[in-house]
Amino acid sequence: MIAPALAPRPRGAGTPSSPWPAFGAALLLRLGYALAKGPVGTDEALYLVLGHNLWSGKGFTLLGAPHLIFPPLFPWLLGAIERLVGDPEWASKLVFVLAGAGLVPVGHALARRTLGDPAAGFAAWLLAVSPTLTSYVSSWFWGSMSEPLFLLLAYGGWLAVLIAAERVPGRGADAGVGSGRLAALAILAGLAFAGGYLTRPEGVAYVLLGAAVLAITGLAARERAALVRGVLAALLVLATFAAASFPYVRYLHAHTGRWTLSAKSGVVLEMAFAMLGKDSFHRKDQLDVLAYEALGFSAHDLGGEAPTLGFGEDGVAGRTRGESYFDVARREPRFAIEFALANAIDLLRTLPSRQVHPLPLLVLSGVGFAAAWRAGGERRRGALLVAAAGLPVGAFVLYGILPRFLVPVVPTLLLLAGAGVAPSLAWLEARLGERPIWGRLRPLLPAALVVALAGFGIAKTAKARLTASEPLEYRAVGEWARTHLPEDALLMCRKPEVAFYARRPMVALVAADPPALVQFARKRHVTHLVLDRYAVWGIRPALRPLFEPGHVEAGLLLLERLEVAGRPVLVLEVR
Repeated sequence: MIAPALAPRPRGAGTPSSPWPAFGAALLLRLGYALAKGPVGTDEALYLVLGHNLWSGKGFTLLGAPHLIFPPLFPWLLGAIERLVGDPEWASKLVFVLAGAGLVPVGHALARRTLGDPAAGFAAWLLAVSPTLTSYVSSWFWGSMSEPLFLLLAYGGWLAVLIAAERVPGRGADAGVGSGRLAALAILAGLAFAGGYLTRPEGVAYVLLGAAVLAITGLAARERAALVRGVLAALLVLATFAAASFPYVRYLHAHTGRWTLSAKSGVVLEMAFAMLGKDSFHRKDQLDVLAYEALGFSAHDLGGEAPTLGFGEDGVAGRTRGESYFDVARREPRFAIEFALANAIDLLRTLPSRQVHPLPLLVLSGVGFAAAWRAGGERRRGALLVAAAGLPVGAFVLYGILPRFLVPVVPTLLLLAGAGVAPSLAWLEARLGERPIWGRLRPLLPAALVVALAGFGIAKTAKARLTASEPLEYRAVGEWARTHLPEDALLMCRKPEVAFYARRPMVALVAADPPALVQFARKRHVTHLVLDRYAVWGIRPALRPLFEPGHVEAGLLLLERLEVAGRPVLVLEVR
């Protein structure tokens, strides 16, 4: 059933490929992942609480303080869906299913306009089943959260830009088209890019690229009218983006005291310095390299100059010094250059990994780009436009590289891989075409690729569930706390999943020995402490004595010891 839908057809010959079979498969596959999904992930819990607070009249807050790390659109959407379906976890699942599947027709339209119909047909199926874009259950990216919505908006805006760019010259069939349609496309692109930025901060790069494409298209037409149309369309994209984004920028200014597009970038930079072992601002042993405090709960201040990540005592989030990469570069240029080079190498090493775009697929993407380049003309231009959609991930060399940061380039690479399938089949046919077996294999190879990709993701998911590698203990202890602890309990724990399932507020677990921990807990009016073995052994080793049988710590009373899949969790009352 898959092979005929994937069979390449020359443009203009026969029935053009349709994205809808692949779209249906994408819906079903993602729905299966959603149904098999385990507990909420760390970021997911934060997004859900933010969305609930937004729609409950508490504003964009956590623990009553303004939140500055995550942009507001994804939480707002989750909160809206929660009010409709009554289940916050299903709100997250529905966005994953619908936005993820929605990328398929958008990608198909992009590929068809730039790389041709055969490439579009193949690309639609690759987008539908790519493990990178469907890794919801496994822990590859800690769950697909804001990525599906972000990709749909970013690539939807890119599609609107390319359609608008076709109308900038105003020749042929477009000669009689008024400026109204071009303006509508520019406004649509600006709104989509603004939505992308309000979902993930890196979305701001797309509006700059989109505006540049329109202006350059007008310039390349070498006609005054086309140049004017291109520049005006570019300005309209930028103006629409600015108008839609300004309320959030003003919100950040009100709570940080400076004009910035993101309060998250400084936190990401701080984490990257720590993970590379090049933290030039704070003692390494003071900094939790995973920096969960940065996700929106309290920072710790046990005296002295402890790092402030996330919310400090005044409820404002951000780096201690509020510095950007460029601030660092001005003060320590050599360090900044070494840091960016290390990240560039890390990016090149991470890109062909199975977590992002496996090497065989990367080779197929290269074949697709090379084939379009050799074809010249519109195909070469189309390949460049598709490749340009992946350029924003390069900005992460200034902040740090994690596999999930590279997800925005994956659709670009899959579109190019779709363009590489037909040339690869032609290459094989030149060598095997006269053999009888080739006639039977040729229609099956594209389907085999799709099935292999889908099977790889499903196998990864099954392994995660069967080996109990998911952190089920956070849901178990959270549900226990919801039943057994007072309504006004304030938890101190490392994982917000615990607080999410407990339906109780939390304070982040601080890096301190037990006596200092008790002192800080009392200062913050914490009523209960939740310790999981993973956090204590890997991140907070000073707290290991609390797990010793018979250990008694002044100010703490053991209420419950739970054990899930061999991983113990302690619940202690702070007295």
